[in-house]
Amino acid sequence: MPFALQDIAVGAGHTLALSGELDIAEAGRLERAIADLCAAGAGSIRIDLSGLTFLDSTGLRAIVGASERCRTSGVELEITRGPDQIHSLFALTGLLDRLPFASGADADYRPEADAILPKIFASDDERGEQGWLGAPETVTVESLT
Repeated sequence: MPFALQDIAVGAGHTLALSGELDIAEAGRLERAIADLCAAGAGSIRIDLSGLTFLDSTGLRAIVGASERCRTSGVELEITRGPDQIHSLFALTGLLDRLPFASGADADYRPEADAILPKIFASDDERGEQGWLGAPETVTVESLT
């Protein structure tokens, strides 16, 4: 699904409704929109992630950058969480407590590490004697909750 960014303005407040795939090819559009709104004196910005279907590290960085730019510009920022597969990236990277997510019924969702981490290592039987690329024999995952 192609990326779309819709600016819904009500007074000095803006909601940027994102949909589709926020990736390296599209992250600049979000960065420019945030920069333009901050420069124009927006009072508040809400980034709505509910329509995203994909988010890569560049898109994640654009959201972190939006938070930094709004803070330094004195613009209130609020982020509306996305679907579980999008929201879990913020949990995995430790950003849930660093970004201003909106409060709400499911705002405190904290996925378990087992549910969000891909299966990196197979059992000893599946790896064989050599393992996978010298992978460690033991992997420890701390709970994100």
